[in-house]
Amino acid sequence: MFTFITLHPTVIKIWNSNGEIIRIFRQLSKNDLTCCVIDVRHLKLFLGDSEGKIFSINLKNGHKMKKF
Repeated sequence: MFTFITLHPTVIKIWNSNGEIIRIFRQLSKNDLTCCVIDVRHLKLFLGDSEGKIFSINLKNGHKMKKF
């Protein structure tokens, strides 16, 4: 993929290998984001927030796919 993902309390940023921001996903949760894991196929990102909620998003468009 040659990308980097940085997690901030309210924002996820996806960077390319040249250090340019490719995508920014905002307001994914009402609470602060605390952790993230990429799936094996590099298509989904699983996120956890400060209230213990877990959900997945599509890395191409930031669309929420499923809540756990």
